[in-house]
Amino acid sequence: LLRETYRKHSTMKNDCQISFESSLENLPIMVERISVKSWKFLTVGGLNTVVFYLVYVLLIRLGLHYSLALLTEYTGGIAAGYYMNRYWTFVSHGRSVRGALKYCVSYGMVFCLNLVLLGLIVELRVMGPIPGQIVVTGIVSGISFLLQNFWVFHCTKNRG
Repeated sequence: LLRETYRKHSTMKNDCQISFESSLENLPIMVERISVKSWKFLTVGGLNTVVFYLVYVLLIRLGLHYSLALLTEYTGGIAAGYYMNRYWTFVSHGRSVRGALKYCVSYGMVFCLNLVLLGLIVELRVMGPIPGQIVVTGIVSGISFLLQNFWVFHCTKNRG
């Protein structure tokens, strides 16, 4: 009964058919792909984070306010990260304009969360902007992965 109900409510979205049977049959493959994607995402994100965190630190050291340094860090990171994640992490070959828009929206949300959390840390004098950003990056990275995996690039052929 559950399978029949689910089958009736399966939807066609972005040329991807979602079905209960294929989900169950492909569960081990899906888990493996998410694991591979997780490692790729961590590699891309790690490289991107190190490079643009150094830019952030340099800008702070040059006297720029942490919010403007963060905006600069995110702008560069979004451009580099989109390209690497689209073509390597999530192997997306779908609509690039739509995907780019979704990517920017997801990072806009992550940026706002980052800015709020960093602002709280800095303004409440829990930490300075440099170590505070390290802490916040750990929090927002997981949210970013989930948004990209299940919303931005969710309907693509993943080849690990």
